[in-house]
Amino acid sequence: AGRLVFPWYSTSGKVIGFGGRKLDERTHGVDQKYINSQDSEIYHKNAELYGLYQAKSAIVKTGKVYLVEGYIDVLAMNQAGIENVVASSGTAITEQQIKLLSRYCKNVTLVYDSDNAGLRATLRAIPMFLKSGIATKVLSLPDGEDPDSYIRKTASNNVQTNFENYEQNFINFMYSVLVKNILDPDLRSAGMKEILNTIAVIPSPITQESYLQECARVTGYSVEAIKDEMRRL
Repeated sequence: AGRLVFPWYSTSGKVIGFGGRKLDERTHGVDQKYINSQDSEIYHKNAELYGLYQAKSAIVKTGKVYLVEGYIDVLAMNQAGIENVVASSGTAITEQQIKLLSRYCKNVTLVYDSDNAGLRATLRAIPMFLKSGIATKVLSLPDGEDPDSYIRKTASNNVQTNFENYEQNFINFMYSVLVKNILDPDLRSAGMKEILNTIAVIPSPITQESYLQECARVTGYSVEAIKDEMRRL
């Protein structure tokens, strides 16, 4: 059928489903890029994470996980020596997947593609993870890159170091996307409100306070103004 087939494993190592990816744009008669097994009694795509069975030991050992979009990104990162990586198999993370990840660690770094879909998915995922008490960072790749394409262009011994250098906390990421270099006051205000609404979902008061101070440092607004605005919101 012109597809490369990937097995999905349960956390206990049983094959529970399959995903098929179109191999080549020139493959005749194959239009849909991905096809997945239908949901069944043992497989629910929205509740599974690709690669978790293989990655769970590395996730527990490092205390963190990289979340990417697709199968190939998982394979590429493993080949570069980064084993604590799983894929949501698409951009829309679900609460079931977050709950599953939370069994193994409380730190996630989002590594979605650097296109508009990946940007929107990152902004959507951040508050979902924070609400679940999971510390959330974002790894912003250069424009037009995904983990696979970036790794293929980078010397293997530099990938892990570069990834660590690209990581930033969610405040810095959201500020760079929603506020920085935005000249319109109303748009800047809307961006700040989205950042504050995101901080507001953090369940720990101490963690929330820390991020309010970080928000003040990054944005240049006073801590008092930021706290007043968040209370108002």
